[in-house]
Amino acid sequence: MYDVLAQYPDNVDIVEEEINTCEEKINNCVDNPEVINRYNAGLARITELEQRLEILNDSNEEEARKVAAVRNPFVTRLEHTINELNKRFSAYMEQMGCGGEVELLNKGDTYGDYGKWGIAIKVRFRNRTDEDMLKILDKEIHSGGERSVSTILYLMAMQDLQSSPFRVVDEVNQGMDAHNERLVFSRIVRNSCRTDCKQFFLITPKLLQGLIAMDNPFVTVHFILNGPHALNGQHPFSMRDLVQLMRSKRAAAGGGGGGD
Repeated sequence: MYDVLAQYPDNVDIVEEEINTCEEKINNCVDNPEVINRYNAGLARITELEQRLEILNDSNEEEARKVAAVRNPFVTRLEHTINELNKRFSAYMEQMGCGGEVELLNKGDTYGDYGKWGIAIKVRFRNRTDEDMLKILDKEIHSGGERSVSTILYLMAMQDLQSSPFRVVDEVNQGMDAHNERLVFSRIVRNSCRTDCKQFFLITPKLLQGLIAMDNPFVTVHFILNGPHALNGQHPFSMRDLVQLMRSKRAAAGGGGGGD
């Protein structure tokens, strides 16, 4: 009790002046019902919004569970497909004396932006050094021939992973050097000439000579001549005669021929 009184002055006049000041403040208070009504309305609005927020949070959690139920199996299967694609592509590039891998990019978090997902094709065409690691295939970095090799081997890697009955590729061998073109063509024949595989149509204005891989019962070659006068001054073109001529040359050479 005394501790409380000790907080106030012991002069009666000062105490009475303080009392008068407090009474004046009380008398100046104006009762404004509108302010009270707005306050009560604000409290009611806050309560309503809190209830709606709780409902929305519950709904959001439910939708998140539905998305996860669809997304998780999808991502699992996608990652498995990418891993299989990477194994094939890496093996094909290694057989070419190069390096390569396939990677899934920008998976994001559980609710990531799927529009930003993509597949990165990384390649290496020289001996690996600190300065020359695998790089994403890019026209600013890699030559036309390197991009052609990477593209056709990537398509070959996808060949067994897709259900489409055939694939058509136009002039993919353009820009390749002779060594890589022979290796790539041999890979196409090995991947496409099986009884259980998809058909592969390769359209090109030129092929190297001595492609022994073409001597395969599952390979069909169509020569399309540019008009009736394309061989002007020559004997009429005959595929039968051409095949017979090639067989005669091989027989004369003891069954040998150019490298594949």
